[in-house]
Amino acid sequence: MTTNTSMTSDAHRSTDGDPDEIDGLTCNAKKIKREAEVTEESLTTLTPRETQYQSAKEGYTAASQTAESELHAARETLDAVLHELSCRLSEERRERLRRLWSEVREEIKQAQPRPGCQQDEDPFQEYLHVDGPSAALVGSIHEIRQRATDIDHYFQTLIDEQAQLPQRAAELKKGIDALVAEAGTDPGKQNVPKLYAQALVLEWRCHTVRHGFPTVQSYVGCVRVTFTNLLRAWRAIVFLEGIVAERACTEARAKERFEAMYKDPAAEVLRRYAKHGDDSGETSPYHPSRGHSPYQ
Repeated sequence: MTTNTSMTSDAHRSTDGDPDEIDGLTCNAKKIKREAEVTEESLTTLTPRETQYQSAKEGYTAASQTAESELHAARETLDAVLHELSCRLSEERRERLRRLWSEVREEIKQAQPRPGCQQDEDPFQEYLHVDGPSAALVGSIHEIRQRATDIDHYFQTLIDEQAQLPQRAAELKKGIDALVAEAGTDPGKQNVPKLYAQALVLEWRCHTVRHGFPTVQSYVGCVRVTFTNLLRAWRAIVFLEGIVAERACTEARAKERFEAMYKDPAAEVLRRYAKHGDDSGETSPYHPSRGHSPYQ
């Protein structure tokens, strides 16, 4: 019975496998494994943040209502006291105090972050280009991880607002009550400039008590943008960590194969001969892994 040499050779090639293909599949598995590890790492941050995101509207609505109940009457009282104190001052002294307060207020504003949301939507697209060297990708991963940490910290400040807004409102009400009490016990009117300056500050704090979130919707919108940026940052980290792992594997496998070729060049020649065949188009049954020579 005759044997089909071509079929036998195809079977040998299928059994032995292509080293390039094997390396590719092995390193792709490394990539998938690393992506899974980093995804699991991200969940320690993202899972509790998602829960806080889902409850943000309810939590801030309650905080806003509590703050408003504290300040509604206090603001009306402050307006009345401010008007009364202004009447106790000459126009010149009143305008001088207002001008000086405006200077101080501007210096305070310049030294603080802008009120309102500190996050803009960021798709992190600039990090998803992987044509550069591996060292550049590692640097990008470090940078994104730091940004993810910063975003997470800011997310926490937003969540803390649900407790801090009512606290600020309560402290502000106490300050207004104290001012009203002191203004009523100043028959000599000696402390009017001080009381007027304090009233101007309290008025400003009433206007800024929400830290740039005038409505529940503005606060919830900021929480949404911040949480989305956090998700996108971790998505970019997972993607790049997988690419770096795959590249490291590919480079290591290539180095191992080169060292083996350098150590035994003849074996590499015969491996390629077995893979590609001789000039006649027939593939030799010889392969180094099978331990025999066609010349035996």
